[in-house]
Amino acid sequence: METERDWETLQRLVEAAAREAWKASPSGVGERLAMAEGEAHRLRLDTRQAGKHGLLRSVMERALFEVGAAAAAGNPPRKADIDPLGKNLHKQAFGEVMALVEELSRLARFCNEAEALAPTAGGTVEEWAAFARDHGAWADMAARSARRLGEQVTELRDARRRVLERYLGVRDGLNARFAETLAKNEEDAYRNTVQLPDALPLHLLTRALIRPLVEDGRRVLLVVLDGCDLSTFYEVLLRRADDGMAIGLLAPNVHDGKLKQKLADSDGLLLGLSPIPTVTSHARRAIFLGDMPKNPILGETESAHANASDDIAAWRKNAALADAASAFFEGGSGAGCNERRGRACIE
Repeated sequence: METERDWETLQRLVEAAAREAWKASPSGVGERLAMAEGEAHRLRLDTRQAGKHGLLRSVMERALFEVGAAAAAGNPPRKADIDPLGKNLHKQAFGEVMALVEELSRLARFCNEAEALAPTAGGTVEEWAAFARDHGAWADMAARSARRLGEQVTELRDARRRVLERYLGVRDGLNARFAETLAKNEEDAYRNTVQLPDALPLHLLTRALIRPLVEDGRRVLLVVLDGCDLSTFYEVLLRRADDGMAIGLLAPNVHDGKLKQKLADSDGLLLGLSPIPTVTSHARRAIFLGDMPKNPILGETESAHANASDDIAAWRKNAALADAASAFFEGGSGAGCNERRGRACIE
């Protein structure tokens, strides 16, 4: 071979041929790769070049554990450096390990960059909401995934523990800073004149969003996913896409020019601000009532049956939708949950 390019061309051809042969006879190809595996051990091939050795199991295995150790040490590789490992011939044997080191690296990168990404001192509630949408919720999703995967990949237990402990420390610090910002600006953040595309207090959802859509001639299906935080919502969307049933987020097509602009300025995802304290039933009641609930600890004082009944009563009292035709369906096995009636209403 005269040039490095010639060697790279030969390597690509041999690798392509080996992959095709692997589909027909994995054991036969494995026997022929045994010598190459031994040579890789002897030479201790640099795992930073693991992407160039897509036929070798040992190189991928060592690279994955080195990536996990690097993430635990606070020096995670870039995503672009990890992605080539996913093309390795033996990737299926390391599926869970690969997924875990990807999540650990993602979390470690977030920890390194959080200070630069988060709002500075004096940041607004809207800036913190945008940070949660664009960064914080994705990190929460990665942490949840890492916890689940770590139950099956015991070899990386220490790396996972160190990364998650660091992440929780960073997250606690960010939460404290957001809480300070909200405490200083609480009256302004929850004022009844908040307009889209700012972070919308949940008690204004029907007044500032649903009512204008109804007046514009739109039919609205309001789905309240009780207890579903933003990171869980992201995960639901991604899992549905993986199952071949993607859920698209598309701003409604409206006629009113001002409403159209407000929706366009939302960057594709409107953000809500839960009332304090962030008890699930308290937040849900704020949505249905269209006002701040008088009892801030609903979840602790109401039975499940009373809670559901009062949700319906709150919806009927919603002043923003008093003259709009609507139907309320309670989830679960209660009498209010009627799938056939719900479908008929939607259709």
